[in-house]
Amino acid sequence: MTKSKLGFIAVLATLLLTAGLVGARGRQIGQLSRFRITPAFAGTSYLQKMNSSYYVVNLDSKSPQIRVKHYLANSNGARRSDVDLTWTGQRGVYTNNAQAGYIYNLNLARENFWDGSFFIDGSWSPDSH
Repeated sequence: MTKSKLGFIAVLATLLLTAGLVGARGRQIGQLSRFRITPAFAGTSYLQKMNSSYYVVNLDSKSPQIRVKHYLANSNGARRSDVDLTWTGQRGVYTNNAQAGYIYNLNLARENFWDGSFFIDGSWSPDSH
């Protein structure tokens, strides 16, 4: 290879590596696609918390609209937030005592013990920014 080709490849590799690092610092967002909730809590997959901000739950509108209970938990299953409520069709931002650099999941359930199962869609993130 010529010297100019090696230089071009080095610059290109540096740009790609830098772009990957910038993307890695952004918040992680989990999708809720036909996520089944019942009166018992069910957990999502884990996402890494990137900073000490609030956590976000964004639920798509459904018919009928329902209220969904949720809380953030660490990989040991310990709660890292209060149990909060969000209506479908709403976005909520909630306090937590989770730490950046660790993984957490969102646990969701129907509001009342007599409610049947329901499928929801939306997204969530352990970070608000």
